[in-house]
Amino acid sequence: MCSNFLHSYPSSPLSFRQRMDSTALSQISKSQLRSSLEALSKEVSSIRNEELMRRVDREVKAIVKDVQSLISGDPLVRCTVLVASISSDPKAIKRVVEEVKMVSHQKK
Repeated sequence: MCSNFLHSYPSSPLSFRQRMDSTALSQISKSQLRSSLEALSKEVSSIRNEELMRRVDREVKAIVKDVQSLISGDPLVRCTVLVASISSDPKAIKRVVEEVKMVSHQKK
């Protein structure tokens, strides 16, 4: 019964929790499932954050390389627009901006 229960419900943790609470499982089983779900949710969140940081690292390296080539190629360059493929995470955006500032100020 339990394996059918797990496979028949959506992957959303909130929806899964709500439906699990309404099923005819013992409190011990529900508690164990909740604990497992929380552990998996934390692991998924950690993996997402690690992947985001790897992506930001790649983007930062590419942007720094572009900025360095722009600065070294033409000393009169005052302004440029670069597009970064990072998420809307404020920490990631701040990191990219700070790295570009450091590279642009090194040349002055």
